[in-house]
Amino acid sequence: MLPKENRLLTREDFKAVFRGHLRARKGPFQLVCEKNTMSTDRFGFVVSLSVSKKAVRRNKLRRQLHEIIQAMHSRKISGYDCVIRAYAGADELPYDDIKQYIVEMVKKVAMLHNTEHKL
Repeated sequence: MLPKENRLLTREDFKAVFRGHLRARKGPFQLVCEKNTMSTDRFGFVVSLSVSKKAVRRNKLRRQLHEIIQAMHSRKISGYDCVIRAYAGADELPYDDIKQYIVEMVKKVAMLHNTEHKL
C-alpha cells in the first residue's frame, strides 16, 4: 500500500484533480493529473460499480493499481496529484495488460508535463 503522504484522501482533493488538464486514456483506464503545492506526488483510485457489481473484483483491481503505482515510484511525476479511473471491463484484464496501460498513460502525461514547461 502507498504511504499516507502519497495518497489522496479527501473528496476535495479528488475534485481538485478532476479539474486538471493533464489527461491520458488507454483502454479501460483514465489518468488525470493536477499540479499540487507539495514536493511529493499523491495518487487516488476510482473503481466504480460500473466496473463490477462485486466488491471483491473492484477491490482486487484497486489493489493491483496500488501495486503497479508503488512499483513505478521512481518514474512518477513529482509534485502532482493523480487519479486513475477504471471503466467497465477493467476487472477482466490480466495483470500484465493493466500494468502496460498504466505505464503508457504515465509516460504520456509525463510527456505532456514536459511540453507544458517548455511553452
